[in-house]
Amino acid sequence: MNSFEIQASIRIIKRKLDSLNKLEIIIAVICIFIPFFLAWADNGHIRDSISDYVYMRNSHIFGLLLTMAAMMFIVNGVVYIKTEQLRENKRQGRWYNIILGVSLLGVILFPYKEYGFLHFIFARIFFVGSAFVIALFNDKEHRKMSLMIAIFSIGSLLIYVVNNHVFVIPWTEWLTLFWAESISLAVIAIHYILESLGELT
Repeated sequence: MNSFEIQASIRIIKRKLDSLNKLEIIIAVICIFIPFFLAWADNGHIRDSISDYVYMRNSHIFGLLLTMAAMMFIVNGVVYIKTEQLRENKRQGRWYNIILGVSLLGVILFPYKEYGFLHFIFARIFFVGSAFVIALFNDKEHRKMSLMIAIFSIGSLLIYVVNNHVFVIPWTEWLTLFWAESISLAVIAIHYILESLGELT
């Protein structure tokens, strides 16, 4: 294969990566609304947590939505590994997303009532791990913004823990685990979108 053919192949691959990037953004937007789709599928019932929707009558919707989110992370990480030499910027994936995606699959595969320990381990890896990578895996020029996003992503869950195990923080009595997880998931998805758009690197 001569240099012209190689360059043509690279351009084709980059166009495909751009198409994949757009699909990832669409899926990330859907992820923001996953908790509300689940509530809708459960006849408008707001459960104690997102994980509890695995026990609703339409539990296949729970599996579908969270698997879609998990595969978004995993594919993004695989793309990073497979196309490292083609990237001119950092938009085409992050290796750590494989870990986050697998942990989200663990949340799906191990319902908390039957596999409490494993379920909570995978959930912690996903939420705490997401906050960790948001805070640390970025360029210096975006460090402050990334730290703020990381704090928002984990902050609602920390408030929930404090409310249930230490003391109730004023004005946060409404913050059940469902809402804490919903806020965290939305912030993680927004960060993912900003990365995909090149606004954060």
